Amino acid sequence: MESSPAHNTQLKIPFASLATLKLPQIANLKSSTCYSHFGVFDLSRLAREACEAVQNNSGVDVTALQQTLTAFLTITRDDYHRYERNPLEKIEQLVACWFCIRMTKPTLEYTNAPRWHRDGRMFPSDTDAIVNSKYAITLLGNPTRFLEESNLVKDVMKGNQVEQRAKFAELLQGEKEVEIGTGQIARFSWGQDDSPVHSEPDMNTDRIFVSILYGSEQDIRNMCEWREEEYRE
Repeated sequence: MESSPAHNTQLKIPFASLATLKLPQIANLKSSTCYSHFGVFDLSRLAREACEAVQNNSGVDVTALQQTLTAFLTITRDDYHRYERNPLEKIEQLVACWFCIRMTKPTLEYTNAPRWHRDGRMFPSDTDAIVNSKYAITLLGNPTRFLEESNLVKDVMKGNQVEQRAKFAELLQGEKEVEIGTGQIARFSWGQDDSPVHSEPDMNTDRIFVSILYGSEQDIRNMCEWREEEYRE
């Protein structure tokens, strides 16, 4: 069986802007903390737990937050089914995810020196032809910065992106960035030579960043093994 044309076309796109969601009012972030779930994808449970995590650390309209998170999980799950999963797999095989909400107090760490990088492998992939992606949205604060791919970006990123962070920031200063709207969901690939170069934004205000990565149970169990995390049923 051959994959559909839409599937093949979408797999060639390392970055895509999806829906724009209405964001809830959030204020008075108490501390920098993170909610993280490695395990079974249960939409209602994830939305509930995530809401509780944000509510316990800020002042937020819980009903509006629940609606936003439910929409985010629904849209990204459906997009994964449509474009990201192996077309030869049964939909029922999507059972797991890494869902993360990072709440961060103001910091100047990225103001003068962005952390430009491409995401590496998150887990071993059973099918090399499949391009895996992460989905993200910023609920509070500035959105993630993405660079448009260019010859300069390609050349610079051949270096060590950890050891040469300051040099990368200097060399890539002024490079054209992808426009991300407020409340917009982004899909970006990882583990590929052309995976989007991105960085945390200027985080001079409170920030809440939400991301999710889908995979099979074995994919996420492999990820847990790499990161020494517990897989949740």
